[in-house]
Amino acid sequence: MRQPSSICAGTFFVLALLAPAGSGLRAELTWERTVVSRTAKVGEEVLEVEFRYSNPGDRPVQILSVRPGCGCLLPSLDTDLVEPGASGALRVIFDGQGLNGTQEKRIEVATHDAPGRPAILTVRITLPLWLTIEPVVLAWPTSSPAEPKESRVVWNPANRLVIHEVSSADPNLQLRWHADTADGLPRIIVTPVSTSTPHDSTVVVKVRSPLLAVRHHLLVVRIR
Repeated sequence: MRQPSSICAGTFFVLALLAPAGSGLRAELTWERTVVSRTAKVGEEVLEVEFRYSNPGDRPVQILSVRPGCGCLLPSLDTDLVEPGASGALRVIFDGQGLNGTQEKRIEVATHDAPGRPAILTVRITLPLWLTIEPVVLAWPTSSPAEPKESRVVWNPANRLVIHEVSSADPNLQLRWHADTADGLPRIIVTPVSTSTPHDSTVVVKVRSPLLAVRHHLLVVRIR
């Protein structure tokens, strides 16, 4: 009769260590917290957070997978086998380039001690709003007079933002902007060439500052 190979025997030994036993020995992974919140500073777009874990059980815990719910998350583990009494951390790099406002992303961590019941970890990052466009939608009724309408760009002067470019791929739109206003907030003026045909368009507002590269913000134009 052929004897089991040493690899098979070793695998059986590891599985035996991880498996629940009738003697009451248990494997268990607990998380210090399952939600981590951070508020980024102005100009801070890449942040690192961590979720600390421990194994208060009597047997090792095998971490089977770590699945981030967004490409903006890059997780890394201290180890995927947590010995009894040991602790460690799941570190997560959040890349928020091009994002703003509050971002809430999930990570699923599967372990052998809880099959089918992954731990759900939440990364909650608040990124400063560099600017808002008010109103963000300019609308004209179909066949109405093609009169100019404007939106203002609201920002914090301390961020030293500058409008780099205002553009649209729609040839039906005439665009101009000016920053010399009484309240110091730039205005974007949009005039349709014609309002005879219903359609939607976008205007791209590019801004820059010494703290970050050029960023894009959208203004929506609707003819309905």
